Amino acid sequence: MALFTYDDTSRREDLLSVLRDVSRAASNYLVSSLGKSTAMNTLHEWPVRNIARSGAVNTVAEGAEASEPTGDAPTRSNNITAIFSRVVKVSGTEQAVIRALPGSATDDEKKVKLMRLKSDMEYALINGTIASGASGTARGMAGLRGVISTNLTGRASGTSMSVTELEDLHQNTWDATGGDGFTADVLLTPMGIKRKIATFTTRVETHGTNTDKLYNNISFFETSFGTLKIVPHKDVVNSAGCVNVIGIKEGYYKMAFLVNREPDYEALAKSGDYERGQYITELTLESQAEAASVVRTGYNQNG
Repeated sequence: MALFTYDDTSRREDLLSVLRDVSRAASNYLVSSLGKSTAMNTLHEWPVRNIARSGAVNTVAEGAEASEPTGDAPTRSNNITAIFSRVVKVSGTEQAVIRALPGSATDDEKKVKLMRLKSDMEYALINGTIASGASGTARGMAGLRGVISTNLTGRASGTSMSVTELEDLHQNTWDATGGDGFTADVLLTPMGIKRKIATFTTRVETHGTNTDKLYNNISFFETSFGTLKIVPHKDVVNSAGCVNVIGIKEGYYKMAFLVNREPDYEALAKSGDYERGQYITELTLESQAEAASVVRTGYNQNG
């Protein structure tokens, strides 16, 4: 009798020991780029000052008494630390069986949960809402959308992004600060806005001599007020008719970790046939000068 593969039920399966992980949780611009600071308490405070420019000719009469109005003292800004945790739990059986993936099941699960922890942190750095954390409830920190208040503008629903819009939002930060050197330098946007900016061709200068490639990308846009790095971000609000764009002065923001609470893995006691532990951290967003940043809402999803 002839034997063919479709009759042979004793064949082993073919399973590659390769995993292509394209998880959306893997891209975390702020967690990777922001500097670090240390918070000494759950309420983290820092001084801020923004002295207004003279709006009139201030002269004094000859022989006038010396006097100076009160003002120009620094004020306090603050945020609240929030706790982020991801638990690792792997059964004894899962650790014992042969898997297609290399390494132990526990190590693999740790990688997954650390990725999730970073994603949790990233989302909160943009969209977090401040909460004091009464008994039994979680504390919450304000993210970029919560701390930027000086230059917060709601555009008409479905507004299109344009060169003028980009210039206007960048001018917001120029008007509210000392101007040159104090304006936003990173623009966080949904991909639809990034694509629209890539179509701006006003006074575009092309670099490179390749004739067999067509370029349709703008990673940096120089407005009248400085250069903006354009960063597409999956966590910026992208709801129809109310798309957000966030321009920040990157060096003025830090992740302030509560002392001795930077991300760490700690083993937990077990009471059964499993290994258990957790990644845990506690931090807040430190915004040293939010007036140098801008949030605008209301844009069209396709720019």
